[in-house]
Amino acid sequence: MASAFDDITRQFLRRNYDVFDRDKIGRVPLADLLTLLQICGATPSESDVENWKNEADPDGRGSMNFEGFCRVMMIAFQNMKTARELKSAFQGLDPDGKGLLSQTELRYYLTSYGDCLSTEEMNEFVEEMRSEMDMEGNFVYSDLVYKMTPEMFH
Repeated sequence: MASAFDDITRQFLRRNYDVFDRDKIGRVPLADLLTLLQICGATPSESDVENWKNEADPDGRGSMNFEGFCRVMMIAFQNMKTARELKSAFQGLDPDGKGLLSQTELRYYLTSYGDCLSTEEMNEFVEEMRSEMDMEGNFVYSDLVYKMTPEMFH
């Protein structure tokens, strides 16, 4: 499955994987999987990562080789929303078509529907995205989309 990545993406994944292969033995601890996925542009939940650990480490060694990581990365990318899908979802929450969502609205939607964020996750999200707010404290959702999706999905 790892061969489904083009050469540039595979090189990008390899560079990041190698940083976490601290002992240079071709294995990365499963404890680093969430962080490694996030660094590579995926946005999985902790429960997603828990579910994918067997895919990354089918022999139960507590660590993954590069191919196992690529299998999980492929699953993560397939589950990710593209920029177009995300923008469409935000537009559906913006009946006035102004391109803005208040912090209150965004909090409500992201903690109440779909894969709900916890209060702590939502607070972290707001802090990370604070630079995308206008002067009145509204989120410019086209800027959110850009920040929330890896470059390859723009």
